[in-house]
Amino acid sequence: MSLKKLKRKKSRQSGRKKSARAVPGQVEKLLRSVETFMQMGLRGQAVDTLNEILNTRPDHVRALYLSAMIAKEQGQTGAAVASLERAIRADSANPELYRSLANFLAEEQQFAGAAENYQQAIKLGLDSRQMLLNLIITL
Repeated sequence: MSLKKLKRKKSRQSGRKKSARAVPGQVEKLLRSVETFMQMGLRGQAVDTLNEILNTRPDHVRALYLSAMIAKEQGQTGAAVASLERAIRADSANPELYRSLANFLAEEQQFAGAAENYQQAIKLGLDSRQMLLNLIITL
């Protein structure tokens, strides 16, 4: 889909009641739009769509994860960490969430928190060789 079509589609949709769009059957479609916006560098539209999803489904793990990735790209590490922590509360069995949180914390030199999250990712079955290397680097 071209940038022009995406902008027109977004413009048409913005006139609708936003909370009605993020109903469960539409969330996956909205998430695909978010990923398209991200690939096209349209971070503002991606953030708007994620906020729309999170307003109706505040514990949606994938939306929280994508929100964290965008926040991190924009230098908002605190917001990124908060989004990942919310995602982990919603899905504590997802090792990728712990790995991402550990990476963010390691970049911020919060090594104790990073090590704890790398260990949790290993416990949950993420590739232990890479996680052990990351853990050793943080210590």
